[in-house]
Amino acid sequence: MKSLITLPLLELFVCCFSLPDILKPSQHFNSPTLPLSFYQRLANSTLQLEAPNNCSKSFLKLLLNPLSNQVLVNVFLFTGKRLNDLGDYRGCINHTITRYIQLKTPSFSLGICLPLECTLESIGQIKPAVVRGLEELSGAEINESLTEWIDVRKENEVLGEIRTGNIIFFAVLALILTISVVATVIDQFNKCENTKLVQLFSIPRNLDRLFVGRNAVDPNLEVFNGVKLIAMFWVLCGHTYLYDSLSPTYNLQQFKAKLLGSFHHSFVKTSSLAGDVFFFLSGFLAAIPFYFAFKRTPQHSRSVVLASYLRRYLRQLPLLLFALLFLMYGLPALRNRPFHEDVKSDINNCSHSWFWNILHLNNLVTTNRCMDWTWYIANDFQFYLLSPFFVWVLVKSFSVGALVMGGTVVASIVSTSILYSYYGLHMSLAKDVDDNYFTKFYIKPYCRITPYLMGILFQYLYQEAKKGEDEDKSPLLKRIKEFITKREWGKYVFYLAGLGIMYISMHVIYFFDNYPNYHQALATLYEITFRPAFIFGVSLILYPPIIGCGETLVDFLGHPAFGSLGRVTYGVYLLYPIVIYLSLIHISEPTRPLYISYAVFCLKKKKKKKK
Repeated sequence: MKSLITLPLLELFVCCFSLPDILKPSQHFNSPTLPLSFYQRLANSTLQLEAPNNCSKSFLKLLLNPLSNQVLVNVFLFTGKRLNDLGDYRGCINHTITRYIQLKTPSFSLGICLPLECTLESIGQIKPAVVRGLEELSGAEINESLTEWIDVRKENEVLGEIRTGNIIFFAVLALILTISVVATVIDQFNKCENTKLVQLFSIPRNLDRLFVGRNAVDPNLEVFNGVKLIAMFWVLCGHTYLYDSLSPTYNLQQFKAKLLGSFHHSFVKTSSLAGDVFFFLSGFLAAIPFYFAFKRTPQHSRSVVLASYLRRYLRQLPLLLFALLFLMYGLPALRNRPFHEDVKSDINNCSHSWFWNILHLNNLVTTNRCMDWTWYIANDFQFYLLSPFFVWVLVKSFSVGALVMGGTVVASIVSTSILYSYYGLHMSLAKDVDDNYFTKFYIKPYCRITPYLMGILFQYLYQEAKKGEDEDKSPLLKRIKEFITKREWGKYVFYLAGLGIMYISMHVIYFFDNYPNYHQALATLYEITFRPAFIFGVSLILYPPIIGCGETLVDFLGHPAFGSLGRVTYGVYLLYPIVIYLSLIHISEPTRPLYISYAVFCLKKKKKKKK
């Protein structure tokens, strides 16, 4: 049984550990280097100005004797040598004789180190010549009106200026850390008579609660811990690829071609399915207390629902607040290089629209979105608010509940179909995925609720399957349970069917990527089917162990280590993009060349060398 699960996990492991190399330059792709003629064109353009200035005089020296002084040496050393190469920002600004300017076009950016005399006003006069030179080099037409020169150091000083908010944030953070250290010391030397306040801030006690917390009510449900951990690893894998591809990368086209041509990297391209797995698990777990409230104590169900809402909100709020405040006030103070465009955008957006995140409505906002990746948290909370209604209907009448949930799923399918057709959406990397895919479809609750409803329904079927032989039980569930329990191979049929459905759902995207001339209706059909199909495959694998017929799988995915790590998935999901942001503003090499390497490919090369 372990081999059945291990094969797809191994594929996911190999594909995610062949992530882009972000620490050293790529040796696999040759990217076009800016020729000396481009810099000569830049210099000639400054010399042809009607009123020569100090900037043009500096370039005249460059043409006559490029190595005559340190200024011109810096110009060559710290300027980007290829498209999407930001050069060396720190190296340029560390010299008081040079200025770092970033040239931005819709397709790429270029970091240029210029003499200090070259201001934005003087540089702006030679924009046409620079654009023509870049067009010749890249072979692409560039809209001159959309290009801009940016004095990055001046922009950084504005964004990174120490304000009252920065001081308050770091002061409060230091105070909390100090209290935690003091509480930890007191707790260690006086464990018997500690107050609740000391226990609340004691670091060892909090670590115990986090990693040694109580087990699930049903030991079979521990299998969810391993599923959560695998799904989180999958999310991190997808986010790593996404944010690296958004960073200035001079071999992005080659990287994209390699990714499209790889069948196994369909795991990366469909990493959004991990979000659907979390929706499914969240729906299942959220429905449990509501099921018992409506089944056993219906007279107190209203208070149970309201208390659950409040507990859910307060449990998520502290870490969400920390992430927001760190992004707005902590991150700007830690930069030592040009602000990445996404980082700048998020800092500015959060300053104006942070309250939407606190209210869990940020997935409904179309402009000035703050921390885009928190769309999942907003959707999950909104689904949680609706879950008591669906559970109540199911408890009252399964047929009516199934009809209501089915109608909701149909409405979601219709919404997705309309949006896909109206905006011409698709998720294939072979076509340029515009922002409409994310803003109009991907983050909207009415398009993503199906896996959550499947989780609620799966929880109801689980509770029904647990009923004793003398209790009223669905005849269909009886036959399914008998098929699994009375036949040794019954559960393996479920495992194989589930794995097959999951594998097909993930890898169909490969054909869309490599045969891009497909009809829009086919893209719509794929989108409305592959997510529910994948979750159905997951449910087939999980059903035998949660009803007590998959001991091996429970032992594997329910390992205590998975349980401990599974409890931090919310924090990891929330903070990991901020860690990536830190790498984008605090790294010695601004441009990070991406390439994909395969373990199998490396092994084949070694064998050939031995021969």
